[in-house]
Order: sequence, then structure tokens, then C-alpha cells
Amino acid sequence: MKKNKVTIKIEVGKVVIALSGDASKLKDWPHLWYQPFISQKKADIFLDIYCQSPGFSYNHKLVFDAGSHWKLYSDRANYYMEMFSPTPPHYKVNVGVFNSDFTRGKIYLLKGNKSDTAQKYWSVVNCSRPFLTILLNNYLSPRNSLMAHGLAVNDQGKGLIFVGASGA
Repeated sequence: MKKNKVTIKIEVGKVVIALSGDASKLKDWPHLWYQPFISQKKADIFLDIYCQSPGFSYNHKLVFDAGSHWKLYSDRANYYMEMFSPTPPHYKVNVGVFNSDFTRGKIYLLKGNKSDTAQKYWSVVNCSRPFLTILLNNYLSPRNSLMAHGLAVNDQGKGLIFVGASGA
């Protein structure tokens, strides 16, 4: 039986990200947080979302290790990202596989337990943090752009920008 595929496009800055997955497994949409970011524009980044274990193993060069949060690996052709549960024992909760310029990828959603079993449902929320943040940083960097954590305020036509660490 062919799955009913749905594609959701969100725009962050001037980058449009298309998330595609099984419509019958999509939950929490449209989510209030993402309403202002819904886009109909042509996508720059295409991500396929799977509620299944990746079904492959990888033993590639470690590029970045954020400890119990996430890890990034590479084999030159692709990047592999592992996300971990924020609470101990920090089981793997997501695995992403991306092409070398981070314009296409697959995200596998896991339950976050010892057996790497898959999530039953997917949502934009559980695909976005921290996957999209890390993905956007890697996508923007070779394009002479960057993403910063901050807040901007328009005060009588003058812009005020406050930057800082997340949670500050």
C-alpha cells in the first residue's frame, strides 16, 4: 500500500525547508509555534521524515561531538547526525543523513530507548530542535551567512539587537 505523503514547508530567514513524511503519522499540525513560518515558496532544503530505525550502521569520521546532546560524522559524501535524549541515560532519539551541502536529507525518529525502536508519529516540533538549528548552521556557513541566537526589537524605527547564549 502506498503511503499518503505530506510536505510541509517552513521558512526561516530566507531559507525554505520542506519536511515530507507519511501524512497518517503526522501529529500536532498546524502547530501554533510554526504558523508564522509556513511557506509556499520553492524549498532550498528537502528533508524526508521516517518513523523507523535507519536500518544501516555507520562508522565514519567524527566531525563534532557535543557530548550527550548530538554528534556529527562524515564519510566525505554524506554527513550523519545523531541526537540524544536530554535526560540521562541519553539514548539516541534521532538519526539524520545529509548530503555534503546539507540541501537533502533523511531524518529517522526513534523512541529514545535501548533498542532504537522507531517513533509511531512525527511532528515538525520533534524534527526541528536541534536538527534544524544544526542543519541551518551547516547550510548557511559555506554561503557566507550565519545564524545567531538573539532577539531584535523595533523601537520607533530603530533596531535593537540582543544576542546571547540560549536560555539566557
